[in-house]
Formats: sequence, C-alpha cells, structure tokens
Amino acid sequence: MDKITTILMNLIKCSIHKENIAIQQYCALSQEEKEQLFQLCSKHSISVIVGDVLGKSKMIEKTPDVKKLINESFMSVYRYEQSQTEIKKITHVLTELKIPYILLKGPRVRKYYPEPWLRTSCDIDILIHEEDLDLAINGLMEKCSYKKQERNYHDVPLVSPNNILLELHFNIKENMDNLDKVLIKVWDYSSPVDKDNCLEYEQSNEFFLFHLLAHTAYHFQHGGCGIRSILDLYLIHHQMPYNNEKLRTLCREAKIETFYEYVIQLSEVWFGECSHTPVTLAMEKYILHGGTYGTKDNSIAMEQTRQGGGHVRYIRSRLFMPYKALKMKYPILKKHKYLTPVYQIVRWYKALSSGKLKKYTAELHLSKRINQEQLDSAEKLLEALKLNL
Repeated sequence: MDKITTILMNLIKCSIHKENIAIQQYCALSQEEKEQLFQLCSKHSISVIVGDVLGKSKMIEKTPDVKKLINESFMSVYRYEQSQTEIKKITHVLTELKIPYILLKGPRVRKYYPEPWLRTSCDIDILIHEEDLDLAINGLMEKCSYKKQERNYHDVPLVSPNNILLELHFNIKENMDNLDKVLIKVWDYSSPVDKDNCLEYEQSNEFFLFHLLAHTAYHFQHGGCGIRSILDLYLIHHQMPYNNEKLRTLCREAKIETFYEYVIQLSEVWFGECSHTPVTLAMEKYILHGGTYGTKDNSIAMEQTRQGGGHVRYIRSRLFMPYKALKMKYPILKKHKYLTPVYQIVRWYKALSSGKLKKYTAELHLSKRINQEQLDSAEKLLEALKLNL
C-alpha cells in the first residue's frame, strides 16, 4: 500500500476497532497529501467514516476540508433517520397489502458498523415476488405518492416525495449465469423474521453473506466494487455467525469460491493485520482505481477480456442487449420472443432520446483506447480469482 492508502485504512481501523493509530500519521501529512486523502474518501463513499474519526479527535485541526467531512457525518445521521422513516412507510404498505418482502443489503449490513449511520447508502433495496410487483407499485404510488421510473433488469425504481430512491426488486439476479443460478434461490434460503410478522422475511446468514459476495463479484467484474464493499464483508465476516461450509457450498456452485477467499484476504490486509500477496495487491490497485461504482475503463477492459479481447466485439455487445436481459426490461418478450428486434430498436430510441448520445459516443472512443497492458492486467486478475468463465 502507498502512504495515502495506508493512512486511509488506518483511519477506518480507528473507527471500527476504536483505535487511535492513524491520528499522528494524518497530522504528519502535507496539505497536498491530505487533499489526496479526502479525494480518495469521496471516490469510495467513506467520507462519513473518516469525518467521524477526525471530528472526534482533539489533535486534529478543524480546517475547512475537515469541517466538510464532519458535516458529511452530520448529514449521514439525517439521511439515515430519513431512510428509516421511509422503510417504515414502505413496509407498512406492503404489510397492509399482505405482500411478503425481504430488506436487502444496507438495512441489515448497518448493524455491524459501530454506528448504523456510518454505513451510507443512496437507496433502499427491498425484494418482493414478481407476481406482487404491480400491486406493490400501485400501493406505494397511491398511499405514499411514489413516482415510478423505468423498469430495470431486476428492479423497478420508485422515488419518494422527499427524493429517497426505492429499488423494488422482483429478483436479485445480476445477469451473470453462474451467479444467477444460485441467487434465484433466495426465497428458499429465507424465512419469516418472527411468528408475529410472517410477511417480513430474512435471508439465512450464509445466503445473506453469499448475496453480498455475489454482488461484489458482479461489480468487481464491471469496473470495481469500492472500499466500502470490502469493509462490509470484513465486518460481517468477523461479527455475524455463519456456517463456513454452507457458505462455501453456495460460492462453489456460483463459481466464486476463490474470489471469496481472496476478497476476505484483502479485507484482512486493509482492516486486520495480514500482509499483501501478489493477488491482493493487484486487487487493491484495481479497486482503488475503480471507486465505489467502478470506472468505465476498468469495466471495458474486463468486458473485452471476457469476450476474448477486441473493440468490435465489445461494441456489438453494447448495441445488442442479450435476450435474457432484454426480456426482463420488456416483459412482453417472455411471451413474444419474435418481437426482440423491435424492442432492440425501442431500447436504442429511448437511449438516444434521453440525451445519452454523448455518453455512448465517449464510451465507444474509450473502448478504442484500451491498451494491451490493461487487457493483460484484467486477464491475469480474472485468472487468479477464477472469474474467467
């Protein structure tokens, strides 16, 4: 790890382990280095954690940059309370409509953080059965004034009057066959939270952790997964009881067992006491470059590598969405597959009419500029993690 990365990870350790090891290291940084640190925090959506640590230390000078981070921590508390209120409204409507549901990711991950608001999230993810989708959407629009947005591969986004995004999932698939064949079993691995609330379901501990690993593996292969995803896995791995063999069985079936092993190793390097290996070092470089949501050049390099390399193949894959993904976006295709070419054109028209032409043009140009070194690095990483399926 370089100097800035080391101090950032030590600041996170200050939060999760209640240590003070990084404060003096931070104070010794130059102003330029501090700015690099703050940029890295922002890129990986962990400004709240670092702001909380710096805000609590009496040794830290409260410069404008530090005050900005501290303010982000205060805002995170406010957003967390807003989110909790919204979850209560949503689940109340689902309960009234007798719709079973599962709270995904954030709401359950947060309890493993020192404070729940330290785990930021820009949306609420809830899973329901696909047959309940229309009923749930209509109920939320009528009772809570939600506004429906365009259907995605595995969810329908809805926006509340105070601009909180709900991703109402009808499945948790990632559009990757190896992951999806296990993720479709989510309801089989879930049970009611308690006998008095038979509509709220919760994933088993093993499946919950598997889902996070699968989601991380998906994003890792599509540009990057960010520091926060690795921190989630570290905290859950250390605090939540689970049967390791059951988890490994799920990972093995989804062909991410090696990825699971290395991502836990990386978390121990960053937040524990382990040392780097060549593989975790390569993962670190890739993840730090990608940020929270990944970078387009990371994503294109990975996609070109999976397709055997080549700009032309990549462009073809972007122009023609596979039927499996297209039918989730346009459910009519499930019964009328022959309309697939028509809906490819509908998709193109919507993309162009939404003002995204510049974005797609920039992506095409970037695809041409991916060099052999980037492709070789992506290929070696996929091979080491056994993700080159």
